[in-house]
Amino acid sequence: MIALALTVHACVPSANEMHADQATAQALQALVWVESADAKADAEKAILAGDFRVFVPAGRGQSVPGLAVEDGSRIRQSCGEKILPGSTDVVRGERHLHLLQAVHRYAEHYNRIVVKRCGF
Repeated sequence: MIALALTVHACVPSANEMHADQATAQALQALVWVESADAKADAEKAILAGDFRVFVPAGRGQSVPGLAVEDGSRIRQSCGEKILPGSTDVVRGERHLHLLQAVHRYAEHYNRIVVKRCGF
């Protein structure tokens, strides 16, 4: 009877595991937009609307994807900045990592286009 109880208990996820799974699902959902995104079209649309802000990742870093590190603060100050949707410092598994990398590539391409029109 004790063995059965231990087996059943082992198959039930803990509250922490369920919270972690939910957090991972939310993190993935926040990034799936990139799978159908077109950085060039989005940048051109922003430029037509007069929006020259560059995308920067959420977190502590000061980098501007796609641009030289030494130019980052001047570009952010001159062009403005906006947080890259779904970006984070926390990686929640392999799929999440791949989506974060795709979002970073999107931002690199987008930023290179927008910065040219901002005057850099």
